[in-house]
Formats: sequence, C-alpha cells, structure tokens
Amino acid sequence: MTGRPSRVEVTVRQGALVLQAVANRLGHDLVVAIGGGDRPHVGCAVLAQPHPSTADPERSSSTVSTLVIPPHRDDAIARTVADTLARGLGVVVLAAAGVHTDDLDASGISTYRRLARRLADRLLAALRDRS
Repeated sequence: MTGRPSRVEVTVRQGALVLQAVANRLGHDLVVAIGGGDRPHVGCAVLAQPHPSTADPERSSSTVSTLVIPPHRDDAIARTVADTLARGLGVVVLAAAGVHTDDLDASGISTYRRLARRLADRLLAALRDRS
C-alpha cells in the first residue's frame, strides 16, 4: 500500500436499506466514514490495528477498540468494516459509522449486518485494486 492519497466510495443496498462508505488513505492508514438509513450520523468510532495471529503467525488478526455514543448500535457495522480492512490490507483503520432507519425490526438489523459484510468486502477489493 502506498502513502499517496486515495479515496474510494462504495454503496451497497438490499431493498430500501442502503449503506455507503467513503474510505480515505492517510499515509499508510485508512479512515472510513459509513452512513446509511434515513438519518446518517456519527454513532461510533472503531479503531482496528492489524498484527500476526497468535494462533497462526501466517494469518493476520487485528485488535479492535470501540467507542459508542449510547444508545447507538452502529458498532457492529463499523467493527466488521474496520476489522476486515485492517486484516486484509495490513493497515490501521479508523471507521466511524452512523445508520438510522425508523421502525427497524430484527429482519432489518440482520439485513444491515449482511450489508456491512458486503460493504467491507467491496471496500477491500477496491482498495487492493488501487494499491
């Protein structure tokens, strides 16, 4: 990964539910803003630092720290993205997320979690392409 600036934008959706992310390189590290729903906001910040796995040094792992503004629950989305990118790119990742959809039920929450996985995978692929 180079130290030159690079910006990647990714949007994923399922039905009416949408997640959007903007990732910016900051030197060798990465800052990602994630929003979605009816009222995007900042509900949490997640910092992921990559390191070799203690179980298998050939594999990458990450240490993840989370700061949540109660009563938000956006950290599940941000953790998925930050951890995936830190492991996959070997860089420190700061992800801020805020997703709000009025009257969201358990099915909607599950959909957002699946969308987070898809968002993380697409960001990883796009950032690898720009390396």
